[in-house]
Amino acid sequence: MNIIDIIKIGSKISKINKNTLVISALCVASIFLWNTILLYPLKLLVVLMHETSHAIAALVTGGSVERIAINVMQGGITYTQGGSRFVILSAGYIGSSLIGALILWASARKPWREYAAEVFGLVIIIEAILWVRDAFTLAFAAAMGIACMFLGIKIKGMLEKVFIQWTGAICCLYAVYDIFSDILTLRIAGQEKNDAQMLAEITHIPAFAWGAIWIAIAVVIFLCVMKNIGKSEE
Repeated sequence: MNIIDIIKIGSKISKINKNTLVISALCVASIFLWNTILLYPLKLLVVLMHETSHAIAALVTGGSVERIAINVMQGGITYTQGGSRFVILSAGYIGSSLIGALILWASARKPWREYAAEVFGLVIIIEAILWVRDAFTLAFAAAMGIACMFLGIKIKGMLEKVFIQWTGAICCLYAVYDIFSDILTLRIAGQEKNDAQMLAEITHIPAFAWGAIWIAIAVVIFLCVMKNIGKSEE
């Protein structure tokens, strides 16, 4: 490789949208830091978004939400009444991917990026008031909601942007990871039923197939938002 080739490569990199570079770097960093304490709060937050998606699906399809809860083992459950069971079960992974994509989109667009953290924090707090009843979920949601609002109102700048983009990236990545994990879990006897298994019972389509469909949808959502971000203004 000569100096001309290096210059050409540098020129191509300089034309890449900075948000795309930052989000890509955060995704790579997440892979290496996946099992560390650093990402634990964000992964738990994604579980909350997963359960939130179930709750929203219940409301949209005419049902109601009794409560949602998450636990320290990164598990969660949503208690609903009525609504479309098919839509509710499908909404968890697809919904969390869409929430992640929306966060990433907002973080790269004016004027939304100026208020992304504050709005996200406010939504978490409202959700906690409406649907959370247990102490752990309430404490976590309150802490994350206040932290997001504090970052947006008092900190701002690069730290706020990295936090909100990392949150969005983890939402998208965790959906794919967790689906893979659930598919592997299907082969282990004695485990609690997951979304794919419950959906298989009412559709007679194998749980593995639903997992594959959800992974494909999650990947498409992420690629679409990254393409959109690549065209956004700096």
